[in-house]
Amino acid sequence: MTRLIDIVNFNADASCFDSQKWLSCLSGGVDSVFCNWLSLYIRHSKKIVLGLTGATISDLVTHNPESVELIRKHPDIFQMILRPYSHDISLLRNFDGFCFNLAAGISVLKAIFGLESPYYLPAEFMMTNEQISILAGHGIRSTFVNASRYDNELASRIPEHCYTVKGILGSSLGCIPVQGVLTQSYLRCIQLWDSRKWNETVSSGNHDLYLWRDGESSFLLPRGIERENFWLNNCSAQRVHLGQEKYTEHIQSNLFQSYPVHSFSAWMKEFRMMGYIGRIMDTEKILRRLPPVAKYLWLLAINSDILSSVEKRSPIIQLKLSSADEQTQKYRILRSERGWEGEEFLALLDQCVIDGKMPMEFTTPRLAHHIKARGRIDHLASLEPIWKNAMP
Repeated sequence: MTRLIDIVNFNADASCFDSQKWLSCLSGGVDSVFCNWLSLYIRHSKKIVLGLTGATISDLVTHNPESVELIRKHPDIFQMILRPYSHDISLLRNFDGFCFNLAAGISVLKAIFGLESPYYLPAEFMMTNEQISILAGHGIRSTFVNASRYDNELASRIPEHCYTVKGILGSSLGCIPVQGVLTQSYLRCIQLWDSRKWNETVSSGNHDLYLWRDGESSFLLPRGIERENFWLNNCSAQRVHLGQEKYTEHIQSNLFQSYPVHSFSAWMKEFRMMGYIGRIMDTEKILRRLPPVAKYLWLLAINSDILSSVEKRSPIIQLKLSSADEQTQKYRILRSERGWEGEEFLALLDQCVIDGKMPMEFTTPRLAHHIKARGRIDHLASLEPIWKNAMP
């Protein structure tokens, strides 16, 4: 029997997800767009594995606590897994920077949902083998890899079934390969109101299928909640949570024993953000000596989508406006001005290094990214007694 494990990366800072649009999705309490999205899974009794970044959880706590309660009340539907606080390119991080981002993610998940997850979903499927060792040291048992994110030669060397991936210094984790073809079938379904490809894909085998997708996808399209509802209504497969996987310890010698290193050329396509990355890394070297507010601003500034919004072109997709349409049309999903937001976070960080105070811009915030930042900083500060020992 085919079983589906639906693993959702939900990053509120996605490069196409404008800050004001995200806040509008959280407004309205139980009637908010985000609560409506969660309610689809409850209404359809469809299990989902939610990978909310720590920053996303902070936003929910601050701007839509009703959604937090909805998730808490339905553990049979929502399985929560660990994410870093900031959706970062961890290949750029040193030991302190990675541990700080990880500790913030662990603390937020534990404080808000009262659990410690043994599963870690890395941002962008980017991870070093030293970071495998760090995760194992924090009690993490499993992570994920996506062969479709690599070129053909590298993809062919990634095991197709759950296996044990080796880190440095004798460390290891279970590793769950997701099926990239399922991501494309999901997107085709919500963009074209067409479930045939999805159902053909899931009916072609009798093994567990691991779907990975961006949770923001339906929020970026017109009538997005209806599209997600269509997918849940029309796409077959028994859904289960993580926890039943079996890991192969001895894999073929031609396959990767370690975690394959992901290219981030798309995030540095024209090197427009080279100076920005340099400033981030310089600050990371003195992270231990920064005042708390500056550390929190650093977490906001390392988001990978700050680079994406500048270096990547706005995606153009084929879209049907309704299920009754026969013709498709081109639809452009615009990148946000996340790069501008990141530059401002860095400038404010530099101020905080000097005076250690909350920036004046956040005292009575009006701009959407200021509102997000203030809520996140306040939330992190409130958790500091819980996680200060884990801070670099």
